Amino acid sequence: MQTIKLFILLKRILWHTHKLPMPNFNHIFLVFILAFFGYTKINAQVIISEDSPVEINILKSASLSAPIDSALTINAVLNNANQLNFKEISEKPNISFTSKHYWLTFDIHNTTNNLKTYYLETARPIIDNVECYIINAKGEIETQLSGDNLPLSEKAISHNKTLFKLQLKEKSNYKVYIHYKSDGEVLSLPLIIFTPDKFIEQTHNELLVFGLFYGVLLLAAITYLFFYFGMGDKSFLYYSLYVIFIALLQFSLDGLFHQYIMPGSGWLYLRSLILFALLSSYFMSKYVVTFLKIEESFYYLPKIFKAINIALVLVFISVLISPATFEISYPIANLLGLLVLAFIILSIVRFRIKYNKVDKLFVTGIACLVIGFTIFILNNMGILPDSLITAYSTKLGTGLEIIFLSLSMANRIWQLKSEKEQIQSIALQKSEEANELKANFMSMMSHELRTPLNAIMGIADVMNKEVVNEKIKNNFNLIKYSAVGLLSAVNDILDFSKIQKGELKLQSEEFQPRIIIDMAKANWQIQAANKNITLKTSIANDLPDTVLGDGGRFTQILNNLLNNAVKSTNSGEIKLTVNHQIIQDDKSHLTIIVSDTGIGIPKEKRDSIFESFIQESINDKRQYGGFGIGLSIVKRLVDMHNGTIEMESEQNIGTTFTITLPFTIIKNKVAPQNSFDKDDFDLQGNKILVVEDNDINQFIMKKIFSSWKNTEIVIAENGMIAVEKLAEESFDIVLMDLQMPVMDGYEATQEIRNGACGDKNCSIPIIAVTADATSEAKLKAQNVGMNDYMTKPIDQVLLYEKITKLLSKIAA
Repeated sequence: MQTIKLFILLKRILWHTHKLPMPNFNHIFLVFILAFFGYTKINAQVIISEDSPVEINILKSASLSAPIDSALTINAVLNNANQLNFKEISEKPNISFTSKHYWLTFDIHNTTNNLKTYYLETARPIIDNVECYIINAKGEIETQLSGDNLPLSEKAISHNKTLFKLQLKEKSNYKVYIHYKSDGEVLSLPLIIFTPDKFIEQTHNELLVFGLFYGVLLLAAITYLFFYFGMGDKSFLYYSLYVIFIALLQFSLDGLFHQYIMPGSGWLYLRSLILFALLSSYFMSKYVVTFLKIEESFYYLPKIFKAINIALVLVFISVLISPATFEISYPIANLLGLLVLAFIILSIVRFRIKYNKVDKLFVTGIACLVIGFTIFILNNMGILPDSLITAYSTKLGTGLEIIFLSLSMANRIWQLKSEKEQIQSIALQKSEEANELKANFMSMMSHELRTPLNAIMGIADVMNKEVVNEKIKNNFNLIKYSAVGLLSAVNDILDFSKIQKGELKLQSEEFQPRIIIDMAKANWQIQAANKNITLKTSIANDLPDTVLGDGGRFTQILNNLLNNAVKSTNSGEIKLTVNHQIIQDDKSHLTIIVSDTGIGIPKEKRDSIFESFIQESINDKRQYGGFGIGLSIVKRLVDMHNGTIEMESEQNIGTTFTITLPFTIIKNKVAPQNSFDKDDFDLQGNKILVVEDNDINQFIMKKIFSSWKNTEIVIAENGMIAVEKLAEESFDIVLMDLQMPVMDGYEATQEIRNGACGDKNCSIPIIAVTADATSEAKLKAQNVGMNDYMTKPIDQVLLYEKITKLLSKIAA
């Protein structure tokens, strides 16, 4: 009827338009209609043109037959097409669990002058048998087979999807028939054709998604399997097995299990999908019961889960022994899966009511799983139509569920670890707590002592320059050098704390060993003179001017050796010898020898002299003072340098320490030009911004700079005030404390470098001046853009050197 109505309508339009004679036109038009449409019902065609998209949905161009109980040949279909009751598809078909036969047909017309090749995706990967018949205008039939009931090598295209290849000759028409047969799965028809390039692109994109998805699942499964073997908690085992089988279920649904694991298909493969679904539901149930401790907390819920698990096992067995149960096993497995999810939700609610608490991460993970699989199962039952959401609901739900449940399992690991730690030996706990307390106390004490030491040393240094009376000068020198000794002890405490925590690291920087040796000699000569002993020195003339290494640790080794010698010697002399030996062109060994005429060390205590808190004589008299960690730190520092340390000692005669340290020589080092007089403390009118929140340290800085010539300073109490002052006034250099309220030194430096104080201040020199002597603080200061770093107490000679060095660079 539709053909006749269309014929009459077109005839009238053309007759009135062209005024053609009716008889001739009727004859010509009838021939045209019959030639173009044939004698069957008119269907919409898939038209291929040069402008056709790379991906074409053929849904509205296809017709689907009613379900058929028995198989038909293609010839039987062609001869009885009207009896198959083909109907146009208004929306994407999703036929719930079925074992019936279905036929689909559509026409495709290549209007171009070129051969066109397309890939046709027409069924889910898990459909058992799919046959494609392509009929050209001459009535020739091309047959292609696919479906997971076939070995991969016999499929039309060896791919995880159900695909057929369409090769359309130029200016040609084709009719395509597709036959579907499943053993009870859901029949879902994508009905999309792709160009080869689009097909390759889509395959690559899907492989990326699959790789990430299955990689996460595999990692989670392996991780929690290891946790099970390490901790013995069954919830880890059940969760790991659940993840494994849910991954295998998704692997099967995507056709990847057929493609990579069982390409030959076969008896076990055809049952694998339903078996994986049953096992994943079973182990999910076991996991929740164990994780929430349902058997210990509730009466009836464990019985319900046990009944569901028994049903899952029975279906599992029936699938293995009776293929006839396939058709009913699919809906039963989905129904049991929904029941598991429903009672998991009920268990969470009951747990929340009874204990007034529940792991939020666990609840979130279960919610993702429930939503994803509910959509998937309802889609399988034909309640929800096929869509992008239903297609990827399980992957999205599973992926999010794995993430949140893994975080929840991490909480469980922490709880189990806490429980195990509580039952450990009390003695071991006390020992660990004592070590931690000792390390933390030392670290805190060393930091807290630096602030008053800064005041003591700063005032002593300033007053020593201001007073004229020699007796008063000597008193201030005594205060200063006593503070230096205390600072050395503080540094030892801090470094011992770092050693205990494994945080001590060597720096790699250029330094001048002769200068360090001269400074140490000058300091310890005064200390030795106070005890009426002599400090003699012998320094090699060929000592390198500049070497690469950790100058601070070199200073510490030297000071600790001389400190130990001065403390243990009451009469006689101390001798410091520094030798130099070139190993290669730029490699040097510096040998430090410190000998004394002190009390010596008994033989039975020589092996332990480098241990922590060990002195020559451990008794209540504490005759020689000190913490007993100086030589221990020296030994650790020498080992870190890959150097050597040797000791020779005789009781009541004396002790000799010989240390060899490797360094890299810096040759032809040209000292940077300094435009300031190094001995005059004259800044030639430069203006300094001192950022310091501590009142005592502010006072010390004012006293230090008040004795300098042509120097102007401004104090800022915190980083925010410093940023404001820099924006309002002009400064030449900034001395920046690190720990301050409102805005600390790191934040203030970042603001300055980012232009908050104007472009002119973006590169202003900034020196960190802090009581924090840790390497982490120094590295952080460098990272935020500070030019230099020095620790409190402030050595004004070193401060002047650092300031003038940076100002000279700017002037240059």
